[in-house]
Amino acid sequence: MKKRAFTLIEVLLVALLLGIMAMVALPNLSNAYKKFAAEREINNIVSFLKYAQELAVKKREILDTKTGAVNKLPQVEIKSEGRELILKYMKEDKILRKLEISPRFKISTETPIMIFDGWGSIAIFGEEKDAQLINGIISVTDNRGKEYEIQVYSTGYINFGSKK
Repeated sequence: MKKRAFTLIEVLLVALLLGIMAMVALPNLSNAYKKFAAEREINNIVSFLKYAQELAVKKREILDTKTGAVNKLPQVEIKSEGRELILKYMKEDKILRKLEISPRFKISTETPIMIFDGWGSIAIFGEEKDAQLINGIISVTDNRGKEYEIQVYSTGYINFGSKK
């Protein structure tokens, strides 16, 4: 009875084809991982903002936009050059929750302090000490330069996506 086996050339040819397929697939897997990491970071930030919003709705206190009279409204601050988000109550130093941003990402915003009221709306304090109900935008940039945007509308709706 004759035994059948693969020749050395057949084995080398299969190894070569597998190597070529791996070289083609590897960049795609790398891009998929980077996209997944960005989505995970953005989802963490959105969850953090929604938690602050839920705290505000649970307290059911409304902000006086002229005086900022309510001291116990949750506020989210962006600190340390876009490397962390801090959640605390207005006019208090005690930090309720902190979210550190991965070193691969940087966040920036024109509204570094966002305050949520009992309706889940967002108020931003301007320079003249009056609060205004406005939209807040947080930009997230990864180390490749790709930008993503998180929009927090004055109504409390939070939306996110990549910038074109």
